[in-house]
Amino acid sequence: YLESVSEYENIVVAGPCWWGTYPCAIFSQLERRDFKGKKVTVSVENAAETILGLTEDTRLVLTGRFKAGDMDEIASALEKLKENYSNNEDDSVETPTVNIFLDMSKTEELTEIDDYAFENCTFFKYIELPNSVTRIGDGAFEDCTSLKAIKIPNAVTEIGSYAFCGCKSLKYIEIPKSVTEIESYSFADCISLESIVLPNAVTEIGDYTFRGCKSLKYIEIPKSVTEIGSSIFEDCDNLSSIKISTNTLCHLEEDGRTVDIFGELPQLSEIQIINWRDKNVQSDSSY
Repeated sequence: YLESVSEYENIVVAGPCWWGTYPCAIFSQLERRDFKGKKVTVSVENAAETILGLTEDTRLVLTGRFKAGDMDEIASALEKLKENYSNNEDDSVETPTVNIFLDMSKTEELTEIDDYAFENCTFFKYIELPNSVTRIGDGAFEDCTSLKAIKIPNAVTEIGSYAFCGCKSLKYIEIPKSVTEIESYSFADCISLESIVLPNAVTEIGDYTFRGCKSLKYIEIPKSVTEIGSSIFEDCDNLSSIKISTNTLCHLEEDGRTVDIFGELPQLSEIQIINWRDKNVQSDSSY
């Protein structure tokens, strides 16, 4: 539960209706909070119904016990909200801008973001996941075109295929040290992505992982990587510098895959090769 509401300006109180009112547990929590100066919206239905009334920048905080399937109701409400605005035929009424900071950091028991759970949820601007999550499913945030930043918890070990594909506003992302596998197309067509930090724990990068990341200029592939898919940098038109270890190159050369990694990059001017045993750096600018 929330220990304090001091950091929030807009607060939504939502819960089930038991015999025409909230359960006693909700009243107990409300009595302990100071809502002075806050904008409070109250719903005696559920969180999904409350979402349909959002018309401005809002921090949507989920607390309590959630499982992966529980996200479906939230995602469905967001989709309905989008439909309501897109069906507005009255030109005299300005369609409101809704930017949502989805804060799931205080949820309990949520271990996985389901496949395609929030696909095409265009209202998300920032997302914070709980520390209990270990997997981000296939297409979980695909085409969340307004998403600018997401905090991935340290417990995550796998990022599914297409997980962030098409997140056109995403500029920076840091992959935690717990992640060992990044699947195909995970960050494809993130056209604003300028920087991504890969930890020295990742062993596998899938096919076309960074395809179409046109703002990416530099990337370091950690020495732990032993398997890289085809054309991971396809259409990365501004990628000019790649840092890679001899350990990874050895595995690539064994599979005859080197050309797949470095080919068709018009701005590539430097490849830094690190000898992972003595950490010497060699630069090759002949590409």
